[in-house]
Amino acid sequence: MQEKTETIEIDAHDLPHFSKVPFWDCEIKVPDLVRMQDFVIERILVYGNEEDIRQLFAFYGTKIIKKAAIKSVNLNRRTACYLNAILGIPLRKFKCFKPAQLTKTY
Repeated sequence: MQEKTETIEIDAHDLPHFSKVPFWDCEIKVPDLVRMQDFVIERILVYGNEEDIRQLFAFYGTKIIKKAAIKSVNLNRRTACYLNAILGIPLRKFKCFKPAQLTKTY
């Protein structure tokens, strides 16, 4: 069964203006904000400043950010604990806290 992804409508007045630090190695354009929303959310949560995070929540909303954060394997402990504190997501739900499989599966 395919998971239904939520989409957001973009209004030119509501576009976030993220700092360059989270995207030091790539350029994010308007279509990328929707098409690559999990990547954008993850980068802002890990590398963004306080203003970036405010804009992130204003643009995507709590529900979309929660889903992206839970399934991310690249969040660090500090970010997961922050999200636990402000959104009430139990740490055990974060995919980044689940142990990786050590043996290859064939």
